[in-house]
Amino acid sequence: MTNIFDGSKYQEAAAKCVAFIKRQMNVNNFTHKITFGQEYSDYYSGDVLWGKVEGFTGEEDQVGNCNISVPQYYDYDYKGKVNGGASVSGDYAVNVYVIRDNEYKVITCPINGGSWQSMMTYKETYVVPDYDEEGKQIGEHIEEVTYDLDVEVGEGIKEFRLATGVSSHWEDISVPGAQYEKAERLVYEATNEISPENGGTPYRYLSYYTVRLYSYSDTEYLNDTCKIWNVGGGNFVWYTNKVAEGHKIGKVMQQIWREGKTQYDTIGIAGAISNIENGRLPASFLIPKDDPQYDKDGSTAQWVYGYCLNARTWAYDVGLALLVFTELLTNLLPKRFAYKKIYV
Repeated sequence: MTNIFDGSKYQEAAAKCVAFIKRQMNVNNFTHKITFGQEYSDYYSGDVLWGKVEGFTGEEDQVGNCNISVPQYYDYDYKGKVNGGASVSGDYAVNVYVIRDNEYKVITCPINGGSWQSMMTYKETYVVPDYDEEGKQIGEHIEEVTYDLDVEVGEGIKEFRLATGVSSHWEDISVPGAQYEKAERLVYEATNEISPENGGTPYRYLSYYTVRLYSYSDTEYLNDTCKIWNVGGGNFVWYTNKVAEGHKIGKVMQQIWREGKTQYDTIGIAGAISNIENGRLPASFLIPKDDPQYDKDGSTAQWVYGYCLNARTWAYDVGLALLVFTELLTNLLPKRFAYKKIYV
């Protein structure tokens, strides 16, 4: 007697069956993982929101040639002095910003000897009395003391922008009643900022990939389309301060040329109710592509939030699947083991 469960046809059929079930349970084809920098509540708005994207190799097409550099990625939580290098010299400086609810310029750093740093020069002026040999004041003279202090950059997204047209002036910061006559600091300004496309930042951004940030309330509202920055060390960061109240949803979009026109595919998603990590129970039908509810990758809520029919299942589908699996487990598998026991 032949054991049919050991045949090649059975093995092939079983493999195809398992592959089909896996495809049904894995309803998305996302190739990239997007994360938020922190847990943003539905009420969070009016400040910067950021995150990362995983799945890029660094070999993708990127924009910018980076005429300035930083020795590390100064992330959102970093607080302290910043510095870097530059491949340009002369009438250049680096404007340092912190992005929160607005963009705040912290300091303009002149480029000296191919480097720059967030440091400021201070000057204090004192009137010093002159005395004769007997200790009697006979006059006075002026003394100036100069020193440098580091400028710390606070919490938030840091931006570094190369600029030209550098100028400087001494700014009076005197405090009434102080021992000195006058206190000043040397302030630099550079108004003509160079775009990232022309090498004005230490980072490059991806050419054909972006992140779209949505806030969901009664429907999805697009807050912003964000560049994805290659900040080194295999890290790809996105951010925006155009954030509205509502459930936050981030989507990684890839620009492609298809059917004679530019189209966008969703290749990663976060924050949506779409069973991304766990898939779903198998359905007993296929949704036509021209159906308004059709959504293979679970990236758009076209009519009803929850990512439509492809993110849902029904008692009939679950029951049918359970009946099939029960039949397999209770009838086929025990018989297979029984045959092996008899004929070994």
